[in-house]
Amino acid sequence: ISDLHTLYGWAKPKHPLVSLIDLTEINRSNIEKNAFYRMGFYSILFKKFSGVVKYGMSYYDFTEGTLMFTEPNQVISLSPDLQVEEGWGLI
Repeated sequence: ISDLHTLYGWAKPKHPLVSLIDLTEINRSNIEKNAFYRMGFYSILFKKFSGVVKYGMSYYDFTEGTLMFTEPNQVISLSPDLQVEEGWGLI
């Protein structure tokens, strides 16, 4: 979780095992386009955005909002044009 905070340029999390993040505050300018991510923690994400996410082996369009759950080492890929309208994540 600390590495995720570092990637996004945020301060260290207040707790090493839990963090609540505002997805609209993520600066994606320093993140590689068309990259695949595999994180070592569980997450619950509530979000509304435009763009496509590859989740598991399929692509999904979440423009109407979604509640998404991920597990450690699950591979996720975001489209380069992804725009978060609102959302939060519990990791």
